Amino acid sequence: MGAAGVVGLASAGYAATRSGNKLVDRSQHEQSINVTDRDARGHWLGVAGGTVGLAAAGATTVLTTATNAGREVGAKANDR
Repeated sequence: MGAAGVVGLASAGYAATRSGNKLVDRSQHEQSINVTDRDARGHWLGVAGGTVGLAAAGATTVLTTATNAGREVGAKANDR
């Protein structure tokens, strides 16, 4: 599970960075980076998706490390 978290972090980071670079490139070439533009919107969604993926993969990595260390995780979730 730890390896999956690391791969997820790398993939999400790559996706967010690549989409961000595409937006910068569009801006430098005086193309629209507005979300109403079809191509730009795809890049904005890539940035957002990569950012969410980074957070999810990071949380997975942290929780996996905690459970492997013998710590109880999810006590708050069980209180609901």
